[in-house]
Amino acid sequence: MAWNKYVTVEVPLFLCMFSIMIQTNVSTNFLIYRTCYVLLDYDQSECALLGKVENETTASLEKKVQPTFNYINMVSSVMHYLIPLVFCMYVGTWSDKFGRKPFLLLCIIGLTLTNMTAMIMVFFENASPWLFVIRFIPLLTTGSSVTLMIVTSAYLTDISTPDTIVIRMAVYEITLGLATFLGNLISSYLLYATNYKTVYILVTLLAGFAFVYTFFFIPESIKGEKEPPKLKNLLKYINLKDIGKKTFKKRPNNGRGYLLAILGITVFQTFSMGEISVQTLYLRAKLNWTLTKITTTSSVTSVGNILCSMGGTYVLYKVLKIKEFKLVLFSILALSASSILRGLATKDKDYLIYIASAIGTFNGIPGIMIRTIISYLVPREEIGKIFALQNIIYNINTILSDLSFQALYNATLETNSGIFYYVSAAINCLAAVGTLLLLNVKIPVYPEAAKESEEPEKEFKKISINRNNFEALSIDEKRNSNDIALSISTITE
Repeated sequence: MAWNKYVTVEVPLFLCMFSIMIQTNVSTNFLIYRTCYVLLDYDQSECALLGKVENETTASLEKKVQPTFNYINMVSSVMHYLIPLVFCMYVGTWSDKFGRKPFLLLCIIGLTLTNMTAMIMVFFENASPWLFVIRFIPLLTTGSSVTLMIVTSAYLTDISTPDTIVIRMAVYEITLGLATFLGNLISSYLLYATNYKTVYILVTLLAGFAFVYTFFFIPESIKGEKEPPKLKNLLKYINLKDIGKKTFKKRPNNGRGYLLAILGITVFQTFSMGEISVQTLYLRAKLNWTLTKITTTSSVTSVGNILCSMGGTYVLYKVLKIKEFKLVLFSILALSASSILRGLATKDKDYLIYIASAIGTFNGIPGIMIRTIISYLVPREEIGKIFALQNIIYNINTILSDLSFQALYNATLETNSGIFYYVSAAINCLAAVGTLLLLNVKIPVYPEAAKESEEPEKEFKKISINRNNFEALSIDEKRNSNDIALSISTITE
C-alpha cells in the first residue's frame, strides 16, 4: 500500500487527540450535571440545563454545584499529573531501546479502555461522579496524551530523511492543531444534537479504530534486535540520582547558579498556569457562558496560540534578533495583562475575555526561550537530564498550582470568583522580576556552545525542528537558519 509510506502515525494521532478533546470538554459538563442531581439532590431537569441555557436559574445553580464538583476535579488533577510522571519522563529512552510501536499501542489501549469505562458508566444514571474519576486510570498508567505525542514525534523522526523531515513535521503540527480545533469546536454541538451516551460511544470507537490502524498498518520504525519491554528492563533505565547530580554540579562562570535561577523562574511561571484548571468554571459561574460558547472560544484561541507562538518566535527572535530573556519578559508581562483582563470581565463586559485571549496568544514563547537558554549552559550530553528534571518540576508544580487555584476559587466563589486571576498575574510579575534581573547578567555560555557560536556564519537550508532537537543547535544556528517550525503542545486534560 503506497499511501502507507506517507500517512503513518498521523492517523492514530489525529483520532486519539480528537477523541481526547471531545471527551475532555463533554466530561466537565457531564460531571457537573451528575454532581448536581446525584450528590446534591437538585432537580434533574434543571441540572440538565447547566452549560446549555443562560438564565438566572442556571447561574444560581452553577454556584451551588461548582464547589462540590471542584473537589472531584482536585482529585482528578492530582491523578492526571502524578500517576504518569515517571512514564512520560522515560518513554523516549524506553522506546529507543524497545521500539516505538509497543508504547504507541499501549497508550492507545489505555485511552480506549478509559473511554470504554466512561461509556459504560454513562448508562447508569445514578452512578456517583466520583466513579468517573477512576476511569482515567488505564490512560494515566500508560502515560496519558503526553506519551502519545512523544512516541509519535520520535516515530516520524525515525522514518524521515533530510528531504522529507520538513513535510512530515509540518503535517504533524497540522494534525495536532486540527484535532484540537475540531475537538473543541464540535464537542458541545455534538452533545446537544445527541446525548452523553452517543458522545462516549463515539470517542470509544475513535480510539478503537486508532488501535486497529496502528496494529495492522504501522510497522516498527526501530530496526534490529530489541529487548522485550519487561518491567525489570524498564526500571534499569531510571536514574533520578544522576539527573540530580547533573543539575546541581558546579559549572564554569557560575553556570550552576544561573541555571537554578532559570529553573526558579520556570517554577513561578508554570505555577501561574493553575488558573487554567478553573477557567471553565469561572466562565460558567460569573459570566454564565454556555458550553458551546466556551468551546468555540477555546478552539479559536488554541489555533491562535499555535500560530502566534510559532510566528512570534520566528519574527521576534530570528528576524528582529530580539534576545531570549527579552522575549521571556515580554511574554510573561503579556500573560499578566491577560489574567487581569479576565478577572475584570463581567456579563456586560465579556468582550474582555476575547481581548485577554488575543493578548495571551504568545504563551508558548517563555517555555521555548527558557529551554533554549538552558541549551547554552550545559553540554549536549546533559541536556536530556536537565529537561527530565524540568518535567518533574513541571508535573509536581502543576499538581500544587491546580490544587491551590481550585481551593482559592472555591473560597471566593460567592464573593469575587475572579480573584484567582489577580493572583496568577502577581505570580507572573514575580517571574518577570526574576527575568528582569537576569537580563543584566551575561549568559554563562558553556565553552563548547561558545566555540560553536564563534564559527563563521554559514548558509543554512530550511530545517524543521521541534522542542527536543531545538536545544541541540548552536546559538548561531538558532538565530540564522532560514526557516523554523516549532512543536507547541496545546493539549490539556
